[in-house]
Amino acid sequence: MHAIQIGNKHTWNDWQLCLVNIENNLPLPKTSYVDVPFANGAIDLTEAFSQDVVYENRKVSFEFDMLIHWDQQYLLIEQISSYIHGQRHIIRLPNDIEHYYVGRLSINQYSTDTTMGKLVIEAICEPYRYKNEVTEVNVTLAQTQRSVGNYLTGGNISAWSTDMDQVKVEASYMGLDTITIPVRFEISDANSSAISVNQDDIIKYNTLASKLGASNYKYIFEPYPYIAGGTVGETEYNPTDVDSFFSNWESRIKETIPKLNFTFEYAYACSNLVKLESNVAKWTDLYNNLKKTFPTMKLIYRTNWWLTASWAPETEAAYETKLNNPIFGIFDVIGIASYFELHDGENPSQAELRAALKSTQIFGRGQNVINEIKRFNDKWGKPIFLGELNCPSRNKGAMEPWNNTPTDVDNTNIQEALLSAYVEELKGFSWFLGFSLFCIGDLNTTFSIWNTSAKDYIRSLSGTITVSVDCFNSRKKVIPTFILSAATTIRFGNKIMVANAGTHRFTNVIFSEGHNVIELSGVPGATIKIEYQEGVL
Repeated sequence: MHAIQIGNKHTWNDWQLCLVNIENNLPLPKTSYVDVPFANGAIDLTEAFSQDVVYENRKVSFEFDMLIHWDQQYLLIEQISSYIHGQRHIIRLPNDIEHYYVGRLSINQYSTDTTMGKLVIEAICEPYRYKNEVTEVNVTLAQTQRSVGNYLTGGNISAWSTDMDQVKVEASYMGLDTITIPVRFEISDANSSAISVNQDDIIKYNTLASKLGASNYKYIFEPYPYIAGGTVGETEYNPTDVDSFFSNWESRIKETIPKLNFTFEYAYACSNLVKLESNVAKWTDLYNNLKKTFPTMKLIYRTNWWLTASWAPETEAAYETKLNNPIFGIFDVIGIASYFELHDGENPSQAELRAALKSTQIFGRGQNVINEIKRFNDKWGKPIFLGELNCPSRNKGAMEPWNNTPTDVDNTNIQEALLSAYVEELKGFSWFLGFSLFCIGDLNTTFSIWNTSAKDYIRSLSGTITVSVDCFNSRKKVIPTFILSAATTIRFGNKIMVANAGTHRFTNVIFSEGHNVIELSGVPGATIKIEYQEGVL
């Protein structure tokens, strides 16, 4: 016997209604035309706002015979109207078993008869028919044979960055395992010892902490010397009152770290304060006092890059003096801001920069950067961390890596060449703790790698697994649901989203009719389920 399913009611099994006719027309498109006087035809605005054709609701009508005794027909109509009249239900038809409709129903008309009653039910339905089963795409990020280094691959947040969402996206996409949190320690000029902490940074980074959630990042605290509003570099800082500086510096570190909602595995004692490196006793006291307060935290002393030239013996003597400074034997880790001047070519290759790291090409200096870094470990037995590493995305970027504008010509490959040259030369040394990319979260600086090839190179180092998934959709545009077992980066077209484990929907991820390619990145073994409800006309 022909019948339909309305909600959990079967029109024959539950009500003895025999389906005799269905009127079901395609939904009408919502068109919009604007007539222009004195012009041919009209302007069609049908797709002007939605970028797609949208439709009116679909009207579906069902005619039934009531095959029960006439004195039971009114009671049956009462039961049916109580269940469907004015109510919204899922409707399934006998001639369309793979789809269902969703609509609001009403009893349009009925009649009773001693032999057979008549009943017409009308439904105002959504324009699309939906597949019975939600479409599921299941992905497991399988372990690959990629060789992943045992060094840290980190990123320094720019002290000028205010976009913590961008920080999160970049760190996740590139598979960074370490993030440096620079809090601005504000100093009025190059000789002042008075230090105040920028409270906006505390708020900003605690917002980032909540966005990152229970991520597996290692965190490095950096007390960033922000001198004269950022107009004076830290290498120029030389306080008149050294005792007051060390006292204030220690106090600001101790009071700031507990205010940040991160568990710091590392902390910088300082960053590039080279004019204070001779104060070994003061740095020793600072190290001991910070260790008492933060006993499990590894403390890094970071010095600035240097240069030597085979034809300038005074530069080699200065290097030997730096190398033999006992300060590097005090701290747990030796950090280096690695802006070594390597090569004056417009666009040197990785091979050229690897050669330059062993004998710098610029001005024929012949500086062996790799060996000079290695000698710090030979001398002091400490791991070495390249606390700032990068060059600007400009031609001649490797000539003066510290200079954000060596030329005005953009170069989207030079950062990858420089970064990969360092990694290839250093990754085999057991003392190489890793590097931190300068910088993340700031798209307004030429040091950003977000729009260069270096972004994907850094990603390749992390062990992050990336797969592309084709999600075919029938007709109706739909927002999919992502169910993630671990933090995952989702790339759809030019949009990149980062999400922690859990269930998520993104309003800017909309599947259209046909093939929809999603790129998923995460740790090996992570599982992703993509669910979406397909609809057809």
